[in-house]
Amino acid sequence: MSDSPTHSNPPESSGFATAGDNADIRNAKLIEQIESRRLKADTLLRAARAAMQRKGNHPKMRRLAERDARLALALYAGSLDWAEDTEWETEAHHRMDEAGSWVRRTFGCWLARTGTSYKQTCPVALGHNRIGFSVGGTARVRICSLCGEDVSECEHLPNTAYLVPGGPTDLGWCRVCLKESCNHLPGEEYRVDVVSIIREMEVEEVSIVSKPAHPEARITEINISVEDLYQQLGDQFTPGMQVSCDRCLLPCQGLIRHDVLHG
Repeated sequence: MSDSPTHSNPPESSGFATAGDNADIRNAKLIEQIESRRLKADTLLRAARAAMQRKGNHPKMRRLAERDARLALALYAGSLDWAEDTEWETEAHHRMDEAGSWVRRTFGCWLARTGTSYKQTCPVALGHNRIGFSVGGTARVRICSLCGEDVSECEHLPNTAYLVPGGPTDLGWCRVCLKESCNHLPGEEYRVDVVSIIREMEVEEVSIVSKPAHPEARITEINISVEDLYQQLGDQFTPGMQVSCDRCLLPCQGLIRHDVLHG
């Protein structure tokens, strides 16, 4: 989606002037999703590092620094989700691993535990396992982001860019950013593509897939059996004890792909 205003001839009879293929808009949206998460994560991690350098021994500052650092890990993992199978994947993966290593060395990491039940909830560990969820069902009501009509009946075509005015509309959202309130101007035209907005859907199934349609539809926790912990830790392990996760201290073995699953 481009926020750069453009001036064009009056709209065509379809309502808005067409402006070529939408491939570049889709690519720009993807880059925005990757970079926005990375930039937020970078900011949080820098703040955490700076706080630990200045007042790392102060309990409150340490808690705040750890909070920011762990929020950064989730954002780095989200950036990787969006970057999967693109030229930006390697960089996103590297940043996530580097941050995970610093957090583990600085604050320590542990498996989530309830009684004698254990789970892996770390976004870095889970992010290396490239699987997610796909929702199957029937979208009963899908409306066009440009005109508000049923997408199967309106004149606006997929894979096509249009020039539309910005700002609030009687639809309840800006055609450019889909927000109720924004800085896009009604007197300017912006090059955007059609978004299908699902208002009503009947969900029939949820499947595990190798690459979900929505990049962040991922697994957020995995159960770890007591038997597995006995095998890994031997006699050192007692059910109910706190278990440290040292994954990020070891060399990365790469992302785990599941090619037998199809998204």
